[in-house]
Amino acid sequence: MKRHFRTFAAGLLGMSLALSSPGVQVYAANDAPTQNPSLYGFTAGSDQGTTDMIEKTGLQQLDYTDENGVTLSYWLYVPKNADGSVDEDLPLVVHMHGYSDGGKTRTVVNRHYGLGYALLADRDNPDHKAIILMPQTPQTTVSGTYLKDGNEADRWVNLPALTVNGNYWKRSNWDMSDRARSDNLNAAYNLIKSVQSTYHTDADRTYLSGESMGGCATWDLLLRDDEHLFAAAMPMCGIGDPALAQNAADVPIHMYHCTNDPTITSTAGRVMYKALAKYGSTTYTEYDSGSHFVWNYAWSKTLDDDGNGKSNLEDAIEWMFNQSRNGTLDHSIDKAPLKEVVEKAKSVSEADYDPDTLARIESAAAAGQQLLDSTEAAADEVRSQTEEISVLLSRRSANLCFEQGVYPTQTWADSHAWLAVDGNTSTFWDGNSNTLSPELDIRLDHPVLLDSVHVTTRINASKYYKYEIYGSLDRENWEKIGEKTNTSASTDAGDVYTFDGSKLVSWIRIKGVESNVNNSFHLAEMEALGSHEFLDLEECMTELEGLLAGENLPESLAEQMNAILEDFDALKDSTSTTREEVLALMDTAVNLVETAKTLPDLSLLKTALDKSKMLKMDAYADGEQKTQLSTEMQAAGALILDPCNQSQAIVNQKAADLNSALLAMRLRPDGALLDTLAD
Repeated sequence: MKRHFRTFAAGLLGMSLALSSPGVQVYAANDAPTQNPSLYGFTAGSDQGTTDMIEKTGLQQLDYTDENGVTLSYWLYVPKNADGSVDEDLPLVVHMHGYSDGGKTRTVVNRHYGLGYALLADRDNPDHKAIILMPQTPQTTVSGTYLKDGNEADRWVNLPALTVNGNYWKRSNWDMSDRARSDNLNAAYNLIKSVQSTYHTDADRTYLSGESMGGCATWDLLLRDDEHLFAAAMPMCGIGDPALAQNAADVPIHMYHCTNDPTITSTAGRVMYKALAKYGSTTYTEYDSGSHFVWNYAWSKTLDDDGNGKSNLEDAIEWMFNQSRNGTLDHSIDKAPLKEVVEKAKSVSEADYDPDTLARIESAAAAGQQLLDSTEAAADEVRSQTEEISVLLSRRSANLCFEQGVYPTQTWADSHAWLAVDGNTSTFWDGNSNTLSPELDIRLDHPVLLDSVHVTTRINASKYYKYEIYGSLDRENWEKIGEKTNTSASTDAGDVYTFDGSKLVSWIRIKGVESNVNNSFHLAEMEALGSHEFLDLEECMTELEGLLAGENLPESLAEQMNAILEDFDALKDSTSTTREEVLALMDTAVNLVETAKTLPDLSLLKTALDKSKMLKMDAYADGEQKTQLSTEMQAAGALILDPCNQSQAIVNQKAADLNSALLAMRLRPDGALLDTLAD
């Protein structure tokens, strides 16, 4: 079954999600058949039609060695004309295989890659004519070594191995800033650029997909791609780094995962979608299945999840081939990302949001629905509304840790970090507190005023734990905000830490501390409650900076605004910032913004004053007109210096009075104008 991503109630994540959450539309579907060439019309044999596909299409296996000496095997299909020539400006379709499909083998072309098989079978279709590239890691699976650094020939991504028998893939995200891109993936990236150059492909139409480890590689390529090489991407059951999401903000992305994936948790998909949703170019499809093989659904020839009369595979190909780095080829607007956040907004729980935020979500969702129903909506409007709804949805006040990126230092066996923040106390994360001091960092959506933290260690009256809790704004400078130093047994009630005035944090860390009673640490659940006034203040400061960039602010008001910005800079860098400080600064900032917005237009008054200043006053004897003009000029100058609390009518009248005084000064007794203005 296919599930477009929604907010899940916290208590459901530890159970099967066969029952849909409120507002989730579920499509009936049977398990799709495994992808192989014979499914696409190539003659089946012991190799599932692979030999027939290679012979009929001219698919080649070649070698590439990059400048660093890394050699990759790769499969390449280049469509040729009758005379053997190759058209220029063809799109390039790149696919990254999963773990165990590497080495100089045929596994990458005889299973999994339904998109590629379909394009090869339909190779005479001019609308889908493309060069297809499938790089391979230097080695296939190396049994028992994939957890160890120093032997990465069988992998695309340089994920850090977790200590204490941690499974390499059992994580919801990873910190790419902590590890360089792997040599293999660097070579693959260079290979992509080499194929682009050799065959003069359309540089604006390079498409990327990958499954499992290849899904991780897809995220790595996208999130570290400073050249912005790709026009569209389809990561499947991969692991990314939400902290780098902005680097893929402009790439149209369709991502897929199965709910109960036993190999790579679906939390990895949810975390990346949550980080990307606000940019308005990403959709996420989750299937109610316990399979890892999500590509069998996403590239199904038979399933039609959206009921449009076309299979999932046809939809995927049409979507992909319509994308370019300059927008869609048919100039259409993709409203699917907006549709997803609107539907998600309609199903939020009142328990998770404060009343004001709920009201704003409802209003934003209604505006989003109007854009969905409109045939005249502009692309910028659609993306802007998607961002507004997504940002509001990120303002949960309850269980802030839920479905966030988590960064562990270690894990035991099959007990993994995201299980400590899944809303289910029957699942837990393990670490060795006596020898390794395990740490778990939780990245929040944005700086939050933290009211309380609730820690539930494994519920077992015979278990004793010590731990420390820290807060940070940058993940470098940490402040201890709580600790459990006694040896009381863990209970289902857990431990609650409250903060008077709140704590301003973007990260929360829990660290197991050595205990003479227990040599391990079991974290069942980490919850946090907080509010988002700081985000409102941040938005107000952005508006204030925009007003300051204008040229019409009076000096006194500009000075006050700059002072407020300095105060904000001090607040935003301190975890000790309290809600009272934020609200006080917010009140002042709002008043200044409102004052700036209600300032009268001074252009007419300034023009009149400039003309008056050009008059050669010394050419005139003292008299009533000269005295009157001087008086009006002084009044105009004072008003321009401090226009606050002045109406537009008063300003306009002052400009009229000044112009009248200027005209009277320049008139001769016979009514003609004196020529006394400076050149």
